[in-house]
Amino acid sequence: MKPVFITQAFRLAFQAQADHFFAVQTLHPDAGSRLQKLADDLFERIIPSIERTPGIGRLFQVSQLRDANSSEQQQEAQLLESLMPDLAKSAAVVREYVDRQFTILYVVTPDQTYLINIKHHKQSQYG
Repeated sequence: MKPVFITQAFRLAFQAQADHFFAVQTLHPDAGSRLQKLADDLFERIIPSIERTPGIGRLFQVSQLRDANSSEQQQEAQLLESLMPDLAKSAAVVREYVDRQFTILYVVTPDQTYLINIKHHKQSQYG
């Protein structure tokens, strides 16, 4: 099993998801329970799956971010590209874990795994 580390970028993306759930709670009273379900799934099912089988997600092409329109997406592409020399040295691979409502972007190195971002399927790109 490879340890899974949660990066600051992932924490911020998760917080953005939580903020969205809180913002729509007046319109959708079940938003709080949906957020709790996401957190439960993340820590009870998704992260353990990635720990056991890091290659479970599909390969992610960084070029998808390079072509993005928003400055946040372009910044994320630049971050991943700046890491690429180090990632290439360690034979790292960028992958996506696609779940029911969310997709998680993560990097697998020979020794460990890093969660980078999370997005809802209704979001068109990472960012």
